[in-house]
Amino acid sequence: MGQKEARGTEDGRHPRQTRVAIVGTGLAGLTTAYLLHNDDRKRYAVTLFEQSDRLSFDSASVAVRNEETGSVERVDLPMRASAGGYYANLLRMYSHLSIPLHPVRFLFVFAKALSSSATSPQPSSHHPGSSAANNLATSAPGTYFVHASNLHQTPPPWPGSRPVLLHLLETLYLIVCQFWFTAACFLVGPQPSESLGAYLSRVWLPRRYVSHYLLPLMSSVSTCSHDEMLAFPASDVVAYKRLSHGQQHYAVCGGVRQVQARLVAGLRDVRLGARVVEVVPRDAGKNGTRGSAGVTVRWRPANKQWVEGKGVEDETKEETFDRVVLAVSPDVAARIFRPLRSTLAQLPTVWVETSVLRPSIIPASSSSSSSSSSSSSSKREGTGGPETYYRLIDKDNDSESQPGGEEEGCMHHHLVGADASPPPQSITFRTRFSEAGSRSEVLHVMPSGVVVSTCPFDPDADRKRTLQTARFTRTLRTVQSRAIVQRMLGETDGVAAEGGAAGWVSGEDDVWVTGAWCWDGMVLLEGCIVSAMRVARDFAIGFVGGAAATVVLIALAAFVFLRTSDIYGLAHWKLNIRTPLPSISYRKKQDGERIIHFDEAAANLLKEVVSTAGLLDRDAAARRSKRNEALAILDLGFGCGDQTWELARMVRSGGWHDFRYVGLTLNEAQVQTASRKICREIATLDTQLEHPDETTTTATPTTPTTSSGLTLRVDAFHLFRADAARPTTWSPRVREAVDSLSDDENGNDRTTTSRWLLALDCLYHFSPSRGPVFEYAARRLHANLMAFDLLLSETAPARDVWAARAVGVFMGCPLRTFVTEAEYRDQLVACGYDGESATIRDVTDDVFAGLVAFLDRQERALGQYGISLGGFKLAARLFRWFAESRVVRAVIVVAHPKEK
Repeated sequence: MGQKEARGTEDGRHPRQTRVAIVGTGLAGLTTAYLLHNDDRKRYAVTLFEQSDRLSFDSASVAVRNEETGSVERVDLPMRASAGGYYANLLRMYSHLSIPLHPVRFLFVFAKALSSSATSPQPSSHHPGSSAANNLATSAPGTYFVHASNLHQTPPPWPGSRPVLLHLLETLYLIVCQFWFTAACFLVGPQPSESLGAYLSRVWLPRRYVSHYLLPLMSSVSTCSHDEMLAFPASDVVAYKRLSHGQQHYAVCGGVRQVQARLVAGLRDVRLGARVVEVVPRDAGKNGTRGSAGVTVRWRPANKQWVEGKGVEDETKEETFDRVVLAVSPDVAARIFRPLRSTLAQLPTVWVETSVLRPSIIPASSSSSSSSSSSSSSKREGTGGPETYYRLIDKDNDSESQPGGEEEGCMHHHLVGADASPPPQSITFRTRFSEAGSRSEVLHVMPSGVVVSTCPFDPDADRKRTLQTARFTRTLRTVQSRAIVQRMLGETDGVAAEGGAAGWVSGEDDVWVTGAWCWDGMVLLEGCIVSAMRVARDFAIGFVGGAAATVVLIALAAFVFLRTSDIYGLAHWKLNIRTPLPSISYRKKQDGERIIHFDEAAANLLKEVVSTAGLLDRDAAARRSKRNEALAILDLGFGCGDQTWELARMVRSGGWHDFRYVGLTLNEAQVQTASRKICREIATLDTQLEHPDETTTTATPTTPTTSSGLTLRVDAFHLFRADAARPTTWSPRVREAVDSLSDDENGNDRTTTSRWLLALDCLYHFSPSRGPVFEYAARRLHANLMAFDLLLSETAPARDVWAARAVGVFMGCPLRTFVTEAEYRDQLVACGYDGESATIRDVTDDVFAGLVAFLDRQERALGQYGISLGGFKLAARLFRWFAESRVVRAVIVVAHPKEK
């Protein structure tokens, strides 16, 4: 790898490749490079920029040799253990790359930092077994409890310094608290703008459990102080608990360097020692599109100083790329990319130090495992102190550290016999409690005996024992920073107020951001994979099959019903993609033709709702035309524009004099996508009307017909990002647009406006309930209601009813979101609708069974290309239960407001 540039050719066989610069070579940058490089059509020429002299993902890791035993252990800095469930995408990538993993068991030691305890926990032997690990865990100074991960050791080890009775009481207390916390995470969903501290107070979790157990553990995962952890969004921790509960931890055999090597394999243009100092979008030119002329990347040799505003012209180089991906921390991104400076300056970051330490106690000889050559070697080293037992190996040049198979550098394979299980590893969370702010340091004893120290209280105290020290930037999370990131990614879930400044969005100016902080979750490796897949999605990456370059593509909604992030994102492409298989049987068209594709089924569902509301009645079209009647629709959750345009296409020939549409969604990316679609479709429609001989006559759900009818205008559509469930949070701009749907706004008494509230498959997600938006529509807009919704069956057993409600909470819905038909009618009446004239039409038989069959077939069809439906498989199991138990009914609802 070096400075060699990868260029695309421009002949007929190999079109010019899109040149992409990726700044940063952490896991996010390398994964993005891998996905782009392995595009099935080879459309991208990737250039990697790294300021260091080696790729950064594995740059701090070391190989440590124990001179007495001759064993070599690869120690990753920072620690790289991954819990199943939460790290689903990361582990699937490891599987795709054929990265060997081994399970890891931990003994979590909770200890209070004592003024006299200056030494770190130490191993009692070179290869400690379970008993040795227990002795190590229970002998740490200040230990008040030891917890075995996944309860692999029951009862937990007893700290010898604590009385037996006190230890038993503490164990019972923790059982209750842990059950309490687990139940809360699964049953009580966090609010979008709720911090962890506020959430823990709301669920009444005992303070001592929080301060002595939960915060030491979670703050160590996030490498921050306890107060900083309490400021994290509650959704981060709740999602982490939900997905990792009961899951096994895994580590990469021999360290993550082989992950790095496989991700970068085949890349020809890797520029090491190149510090990027500025990324500048070029002027677009006449078309006015920002960034369409490419992006200039300026860089310098990493050992030169850069003076802001002046630079060193003779040392600065620049090159123009078609696209740039910033795979760096937010402080670096803000420094080199001007449009992000003010935004990312609001994201808190901290420096974190982690070190590999020799044990301060000389390990006891393990006579059976130490060879004579090893013993003589240790004697030749000198004094017999700890420094004679452990030394670093040059991981690039020393032949001893070169890969010799998947077990090389992995102590797991040295410690585990044919019939033995690996001994647990001890991790001590040593906490310094203080009114001014508590903090925990982490001491992880590796199998070889060395200690990995993270966030040390006194780094200088262990300098003589230090083998390697690394410092890295950790991005912290707050409710405010979460809103900023989500808005920047165009995937907000309503955390921020709708009226806020839009700001720069990833992908604008042909610049993208990726990294562990570029997703809605803990700042961990999983975020690197998810954000890299987001960039690949935006680039419309396709992947070739076969052993050479098969890529498992997992969408951002891999756990759409488990994660508390945006459930109305852009991941439905997996459902809309047309496979060769017959897909779905929702209903039959009027001509008897069977519906076999998801987009057709969705369009047909919309048509059924609109037809039930009477808006497609041909006999009424003439009457509407004579009365100059207008149609105004407030659409909640309009998706990516297909639903909006299909609705407009349906009503074009309905005899309406005018059409006005306001759509609300929680997703900024959907606003942008739908806006572009509407402009594109109206332009296409205008072209068809002006040049009918040049257009086709086949109409599809997304292609307008050329028959005479209502003229559609771009200014008739108004799309906003807002929380439809909470009208009181709407910005003045949104409220003005919604209120403009009423007659009074036009001031035209001759025009009769038929106003409708449309909600297609979204109302059961509304929190606190459907009530606020129902009441706003009925009493303020005097709007009719047409919706597709889910109700409880009146005959369902009580256990199934509560199971359905628990599922609703699990999906992030309010506890009583599912109600019976009678309760639903009562809610309509309370909000201002006429309950007696309301139509509630059961379509259960046409929905769940067909949808389950479709998801099963789509999974099999896409599986041939290495694509998984991810979280939609869980949805299939849920819908199957709905179809079989009939505890939940699918209904179409039409209601009219009471007369004024």
